[in-house]
Amino acid sequence: MIKLIVMKKIQISFILTMFVALIFFSPSAFAANRIDVTSIRFSDTQPTIGDVVRVDFEFDVDADRYSKVNVYLSVDGKLYEKRVETLRDGDYKRSLYIDTYDLERGTYNVKIEAKIYDEDGRVDDTDTKNKYLYVKGEIKDSRTCYHYYDDYYTDYYYDGYCYTYTPIVKTTSTKYHNIAISQISYDHSASKYDRIPIKVYIKNSGDYTESVKITVEIDGVTKTTDRELIYSGDESARIVYFTAPATSGTHTVRIKATSYYDEHIIEDFLDVQSKTVSMNINPKTAKMGEWIHVYGYAMDGTRGITTPVSIYKDSTYIEQVSVKPTGYYSAYVRFYESGEHMIRVRASGIEKTKQIYIEYVAPVTLVTEPTTEITTTTTTTTETVQITEPETTTTEQITPQTNITNINDSYNTYNTTNIT
Repeated sequence: MIKLIVMKKIQISFILTMFVALIFFSPSAFAANRIDVTSIRFSDTQPTIGDVVRVDFEFDVDADRYSKVNVYLSVDGKLYEKRVETLRDGDYKRSLYIDTYDLERGTYNVKIEAKIYDEDGRVDDTDTKNKYLYVKGEIKDSRTCYHYYDDYYTDYYYDGYCYTYTPIVKTTSTKYHNIAISQISYDHSASKYDRIPIKVYIKNSGDYTESVKITVEIDGVTKTTDRELIYSGDESARIVYFTAPATSGTHTVRIKATSYYDEHIIEDFLDVQSKTVSMNINPKTAKMGEWIHVYGYAMDGTRGITTPVSIYKDSTYIEQVSVKPTGYYSAYVRFYESGEHMIRVRASGIEKTKQIYIEYVAPVTLVTEPTTEITTTTTTTTETVQITEPETTTTEQITPQTNITNINDSYNTYNTTNIT
């Protein structure tokens, strides 16, 4: 009996556990992204044909991460403006514009529709809000209110305005302004006081040429570019240089592209490390084969980091160097090819890069004195000598005389025989 009661208690406990699990871990228990359009208002509630009306609206975003948000402005069900943003939790104020040039006198239903998407690109939530806009006819006097006889309409004058006597037959314009930040590129991790280049791509998907400026804001500090014309269908990239905050932690980066009729805002982040790495090179330009001094400080708070600093030439790892207690590190590199090169250091997950130009040096040819070897060569010359027989010479025959006498010299030393 006791065993049966224990078993029943275990079964009840298991059933309760499964029930709680179904409640708290079912897909519906996870909060989806939410969006609510809270207000809409016009800069002019009764514009005259040809005026540009600014439509201000506010909406709330409930999202646990940055999520894509699309906002559509339509006039009587026809799309007039569109903007795309990446947003997270917060209350937002935005503006879109209606050019009434292509509208007629009358009342129009203006609607703001906002959609928020999940990370897979599916719509999580949609909300709309609408308001009516009355557009007045063009103000003219009786002398400038013309009558048209082109089978379409005839204007007439009444109480300072021109009105359409017969319905106007024309197609409603679908032209609209639409600029968007299509891409941003920068290092999301930095050290204190780092100079960060933030590259922003602006796409003009509307039907008009837009004059666009870019504003980057971090911790209330803003940098703004000059305006640039971006033609319909074109994309432009601008670089904004920013200095990282002096405090470590995660900071919000707010990037805004603004034209006279449209704007697009996205928010991103920047992680400022407590560890900092600085880098210098000397000289700034070098010749082929010349040593380049790479040095700086790798700090963790007020002391040097305990891990070594890795040195790279272009994308090739060279060596690791130790860091002194003061944070100072030093290395030497050189290049043997001319042109643009990169020197990179990496420490504790932080990288720093410097570009350097290597000047071409013509190769030097070393001239070596040659060793002279004297070689004696014996040449045997064969010479042909022609021997000519000499001519026969007639020799006179000498006949001795018969008288031979003795002759004495003056000294009576020698005796000779005189042959005559």
